[in-house]
This record gives sequence, structure tokens and C-alpha cells, in this order.
Amino acid sequence: MTSRDPASDFRPALTFGLWGWGGFLSMWLGVLATSRAMSLIARERETQNWELLRLTAFDVREIMAAKVAAVLYWLRWPIALVLVLRLLSVVAGLADVSSSIGVSGLIAGMLFIAIFCFELIVSMLYNCAVGLLASAFSRTIAAANAVVYPLHFSLLLFIFVPVLSRPVPRLFEHFVWSNYQELITTGIYLYSALILTQIVTAAVMFFIAYVWARRFV
Repeated sequence: MTSRDPASDFRPALTFGLWGWGGFLSMWLGVLATSRAMSLIARERETQNWELLRLTAFDVREIMAAKVAAVLYWLRWPIALVLVLRLLSVVAGLADVSSSIGVSGLIAGMLFIAIFCFELIVSMLYNCAVGLLASAFSRTIAAANAVVYPLHFSLLLFIFVPVLSRPVPRLFEHFVWSNYQELITTGIYLYSALILTQIVTAAVMFFIAYVWARRFV
């Protein structure tokens, strides 16, 4: 009769718990970043301070960059916490399946960790870009608040859903059938596509917000 390791029953629950908390806090961070960024220009226009900022030696691009950097600095500790949770969730998952994926799977797992953690930083910039775009087109914070979430939903529906519609079902299929090697490979593809889509979309939104904000003298 073989002895059973009690830790083997605990590890799956720990892994799912880490993934669950990491996912929840990632969404929470996205909401916080968006809500802070949507007031960056709208508040200045509402309080009639934007004209004073334009009189300084700083360009609109530099003003916007400084304000976004301030949002990320304000969220630095929650971002660090989520990064740790993401790292631990993948490491815990790899520990459970290390015997079935081999050395090549572990190397792919390390690559996935890097992409998975980098995606959080890109996601923060993307959410700031959404908030900043809504803020640039709004005269008050209330107007920006009314615009930003429909904008978020529209971007999700018309950009991210078409891009991610193929890899997400494959990811769940590999998970259900415990095909861990393909699960890691699909995860790398999924988050790489997500990162690229967020970078391109955020760059376009930053550019539009910059061009529009230059109109306000």
C-alpha cells in the first residue's frame, strides 16, 4: 500500500486560488487605472486649469505622459502584488504537471511567465489610454465617466473578441483534456496576441487623445 502525499491534494486548490485572485485583481486594477485616467484632462478642463498647463514649457505629449506615469506610480504596489500572484500561479501550475511536460515544456512555461507578467504592464497602459481618450473628449469628469465604459465595451466587442475568438476556445479545450504542452503553447500565443492588440490600440488612442487635446488652448 503506497502512502499518499497530503500536499498533492492541496496543490490544485492552491493553483486555482492563485489564478482566481490574480484574475480578479487584474480586472480590479484595470478599473482603477481607467477611472483615474479618465479624469486626467477632464478635471483640468472642468477647473479651467488646462489653459494654464498649456502655457508652461511642456508639450501636450509630455503633460499626458506625466499624468499617465502618475497613475501607474499610484498603482505601483497593487501592480507588484498582482505580478507576484501571476508568477506564483504559473509556477504552482508547472509544479503540478512538470513530470508530464518535460524540459521543453518547462522552458515554454518560463517563456509564458515572462509574457504573462509583461501583459499586466501593457494592460495598465491600455486602460490608461482608454481613460485618457475619454477624458480628452469630455469637458467634465461626469461626461468622461459616461463615455469611458461604453468605449471599453465597444473596444472589447469589436477588436478583442475577434482577435481572441480562436485561441480562447482552444485554450479551454487543452485544459479540459489535460493537454498541458499544448495548453502552454496556446497560452503563449493568446497572451502574445493580447499584448500586441493592446499595444496597437493604446498607441492609436494615445495619438488621438494627443491630437484632440492640442486643440484646447
